[in-house]
Amino acid sequence: MATRNIITNQLSTQNLKVNVKNLTQGESVRVKVLADLGNGKYQGFVSGVKVSFTSQNPLKTGTSFFAKVSGQNGRIILIPQNQETENFGINNLKLLDGNESLLKLIKQLSLPQDNLSLHLLKQFIQLKLPLENQKINKFYNFAIKYKGKEKRLAEAISILKEKSLELDENQILEFLEIWDNDFENHQEEKKEILNRFNSKKGNWFIFPFEIIDCKDNNVFGKGNLKLFFNQSQSLEKLNILTLYKANTFLFNLSFKNKKLSSISYNLDNSTEEKSIGIERAIKQKFQGKDVDIFWQDYNEMIGSGCQEESFSAVKGEV
Repeated sequence: MATRNIITNQLSTQNLKVNVKNLTQGESVRVKVLADLGNGKYQGFVSGVKVSFTSQNPLKTGTSFFAKVSGQNGRIILIPQNQETENFGINNLKLLDGNESLLKLIKQLSLPQDNLSLHLLKQFIQLKLPLENQKINKFYNFAIKYKGKEKRLAEAISILKEKSLELDENQILEFLEIWDNDFENHQEEKKEILNRFNSKKGNWFIFPFEIIDCKDNNVFGKGNLKLFFNQSQSLEKLNILTLYKANTFLFNLSFKNKKLSSISYNLDNSTEEKSIGIERAIKQKFQGKDVDIFWQDYNEMIGSGCQEESFSAVKGEV
C-alpha cells in the first residue's frame, strides 16, 4: 500500500518522548465521523486530524470508533471494528486498544491503564502542562476518590494547577461545582473562588450568566461560558452550557486562526436522530461558511472538551 505517516507529537518530560510511527496495514486507528458525504465517503478526524475517508460500512455522524487500516489500489480504507459509540467508563480500557503510543506513555507515567488516566493525560496536553510523573499521579489519586466525578475533577485540578491557584480539598470540590455550573450552595464562597480564578492569567476563564424576564426579574434560565485562550492569547474554544426551561443546551465552538472552524452541539443529552432540526437551523445560519457543524455525545462535550485533544498528525491523503 502507499505509505502514509502518522507523526506523533513529541511530548517532553524529563526522559520521555513519543516516536514517529508509520500507519501500517492492519493497524487500529481512532475515527470520529463529522459528516456523511455520500457513496461511502465521510469527513472526520483520524487520530485527531481532519481528513476525508471511505468506510465499507455505514457510519453515523458524531460517533467515534476504532477502525482497521486496509490498503486498496493505493488508497487507505478504514474498516470499523465496532459500530457503537465508545464507552467512557473509568474501568473500560477500550480507548487504549490499538494505540501503542498512548499505552506506552501511560505506562511510563506509572498511571493505571484506564480511561481516567487517558482523560487526565489529554487535559495536561490541552493545558500544555509538563507531564510530571509525581504530579499527574497525585491528581489521579485525588480524582479517583470521588466516584461519578472523576473525569471532571481531573479537569478541575489540572486547570487550577495551570493557573497556579492553590485551594484546599473543600475549595477544589466547590470549584468543581462552579465548573459544573452549580451555585446552589455556599454562593459567597464560590463567588470568591471564581473571582480568584478569573483574576489569574491562564488558559481557561468561566463566566456564569442568568436569563431573566425583564418585566418581573424572574430567572428562567442560567448557564456558563467557558473560554479557552491559547499561548498566543487567541480564543481557541468557547463552551456554552445553558439550562433553559428544564432543557440543557451544550454548544462547543472551536476557532482556528481567529476564525470559527467548528460547532458541536447536544440538547438534553439527546441522540443525533433527535437533533436533526437544530442542526439544520444552525447550518442555515452558517450557510456558505467553512464551519463544521455536528452532533456530539454529551459526555464528550461537557467540561473542557479535552477528549478532542490529539497525540498524532496524519501526512498524505486518506
